[in-house]
Amino acid sequence: MKTPFFTLVFLTVLYSFSANGQCVGPITLSSQADVNAFPSTYGCTELSGTLTISGNDITNLDSLHHLTKVDMDLFITNNHNLSNLTGLSLLTYVGAGGGPYPGAHITDNPKLINLDGLNNLTTIAGLLEISNNATLTNMDGISSLQSIGSPAPSYESLIINN
Repeated sequence: MKTPFFTLVFLTVLYSFSANGQCVGPITLSSQADVNAFPSTYGCTELSGTLTISGNDITNLDSLHHLTKVDMDLFITNNHNLSNLTGLSLLTYVGAGGGPYPGAHITDNPKLINLDGLNNLTTIAGLLEISNNATLTNMDGISSLQSIGSPAPSYESLIINN
């Protein structure tokens, strides 16, 4: 008789997370199909965990347009066909997870031209790393950034080889 009660409690807790727009990570999106399925698979505006976006066929992040907060690390790396970040236009906060250099990492995206999708990003609790994005010519997209803080001494931002 206790099983239906525990099932009901579990479903209530699960519903409360999705009803509040929160989901738990880590979440890895390794293909354009994964990115496109994000709203139906997770349906959240806030991620309590790390988000990794890394895949050879990823061309856009449009399906992430409802995402406002990533509580831990954000990795946008090794996306050989990604040219912009416009799908992240509502993102305001990136936290700092574990590891030696927690924060936001935008690395090794050879076709990334600008950071315009990050126009509403105001806070990164950890490090901001932007590196090895061969065609990056404009960083105006991070002009709203008001706070960068890192638990690692002497690391607040690292912008190299772009």
